Amino acid sequence: MKRAVLMMCAAVLLMTAVVATSAQADPCDPVMKACAPAMRQVEVTVCKPVVVERQIQCYETRKVVEMVPKTRAVREWVCETVMVPETRTVCEPVMKTKMVQCTRTVIDRKEVVEEQEVTVCKPVWRTETRQCTVMVPQQETRQGTQTRCVMKPVTRTKTVCEDKGQWVTEVIEPSAPKACAPIAACKPAACAPPACAPVAQPHTVKKWVPNIVKKEVEYTCMVPTKVTEPCEYIVTVCVPKTVTREYQVCDMVPQKETRKCVRIVCEPRQVTETVPVQTCEMVRRQETVMVPKVERKLVCREETVMCPVTRCERVPVTKTIKCVEMQPTVVTKTIPCRPPRRPRVCAPPAACAAPSPCDPAM
Repeated sequence: MKRAVLMMCAAVLLMTAVVATSAQADPCDPVMKACAPAMRQVEVTVCKPVVVERQIQCYETRKVVEMVPKTRAVREWVCETVMVPETRTVCEPVMKTKMVQCTRTVIDRKEVVEEQEVTVCKPVWRTETRQCTVMVPQQETRQGTQTRCVMKPVTRTKTVCEDKGQWVTEVIEPSAPKACAPIAACKPAACAPPACAPVAQPHTVKKWVPNIVKKEVEYTCMVPTKVTEPCEYIVTVCVPKTVTREYQVCDMVPQKETRKCVRIVCEPRQVTETVPVQTCEMVRRQETVMVPKVERKLVCREETVMCPVTRCERVPVTKTIKCVEMQPTVVTKTIPCRPPRRPRVCAPPAACAAPSPCDPAM
């Protein structure tokens, strides 16, 4: 569709260009060709392609799935349990007692005393002399060194403070005596003569005035010192020694003895007895019982199911497309003159010195 529109536009523009060209004066006309050159200029309308965006409205086909109810016939097998009479043979056990003679073997146990000769091992003691190695302790005197701590006197110096003060006699003046209260304000006990203190006299007091003097004093102190000295010490050492000793050895000597042994002997014997025996006999009988039987039936039923149905619908859609349009443009071109269709006789004008290009002789 786009291609058809573009071709129509190009045809219209081409026709417009041809009409415009034919409407102009022909420079090769016989009247004007006396001074006309061999080339001419022509205005031509040229169509140039231009990309333009346009919005068009079109229809799109979309698929829509809808669930539609649909009734259909369904055939299915149905199992039913039916009670059916059935005749079967039943075996019933019947217990019967009868007397039967049977022979059985009885074991009689008897004790038999027998003399048997057996071999017995008896211990026999003997004295055996053997040599053995024993460890004998011995004392040895060895030389060594020992370290002991010895207190040695050392003279050192220390700083001592000594008080070289002296006694000074100092006179102390008495303090002012207390004033007596008026007799009217005093109570009898408080205003007695002893209540007022006597007048004190000045007295002298000896006072010690210290004078601390530091001096260096030498003193002797005992300092522990380690001293290494040679010494002798006694060590007890075990020395191997070979000694001959006597040991008591027990030998087991086999001896034969006769002993009485009690042996139990089992002797079988046959005994015939009449024993009641119960037997079970299976008696057959016919009986009718109801037996469940499963039967299959084909049943048709209708059911409604939702089936998906796809349908197509046209939806209007606006789209933006890019199309190419032919835009007319007027262009001036220089083209050569065309020769006349039939021979023409052109009179040479007086103003033209050169022969005309339209001359038949040329």
